[in-house]
Amino acid sequence: MIVLLSAPARADKVDDLARTLASDPSYKVRVQAALVLGKLGDKRAVPHLIKALKDSHPTVRAVSCGALGRLGDASAVNSLKEAAKDEESMVRQAAEKALQQLQAAPPPASGKFKYYISLGGVANKAKLGGPEASKFVREVLAKELARTPNVTISWEGGAPDAAALKKRKMTGYYLDGSIIRLSTSTSGNSAEISCDLKMFIATYPAKSMIMFTSGGAAVQTGSSAKAEEAGRRDCLEAAAQAVHQNVVTFLKSQE
Repeated sequence: MIVLLSAPARADKVDDLARTLASDPSYKVRVQAALVLGKLGDKRAVPHLIKALKDSHPTVRAVSCGALGRLGDASAVNSLKEAAKDEESMVRQAAEKALQQLQAAPPPASGKFKYYISLGGVANKAKLGGPEASKFVREVLAKELARTPNVTISWEGGAPDAAALKKRKMTGYYLDGSIIRLSTSTSGNSAEISCDLKMFIATYPAKSMIMFTSGGAAVQTGSSAKAEEAGRRDCLEAAAQAVHQNVVTFLKSQE
């Protein structure tokens, strides 16, 4: 479960978020702070995120790695190299991905991928959001998978069959699932958006089930219709990113 606050990208939030990241007793709130600092795009956050690479909770460390990769400041390279030796695999993988972003590593050439992932439509079993929520989650997952090393989600001429994958010495997987919860709880002028995704990984093209994975988030935002809509998108994006990190961990385990 990831918790974040939906807030506009304003530089004057950096100091408050940095204090929260450094001192809040809840790791979920510290995760929120790291996520938002990465989204703000203000490089003043870099030293605070570097310090967070030593946080006691691995999720905070991993999310801080991702935020540093997003901010793109080369001063974080050495700290990320240290994080790439972290005892937790999710932190190591997040650090390696951030280093690739900072060092502008070129994507693998066509035919050099290890994995093809067929991404399903993502159903919405929740009461809110409708088909647009499903579409948004799929777009986030597609974006994250498309920039994952050794992974492709596209294939010229349509989806490959088993023979085409074997010819390129690639392994195929199928990823699909559902939004199982998307809810709003309102109190006065504030609202809390909660969301959960349940996804599965299967072989491709046979679609033999391998494992289930999930991602969840909670977002605190204003109670206006516009604020709640933005909060739902933030919540679903965070949950989809958590699912993606789990997929990356799975792929690493197959190497």
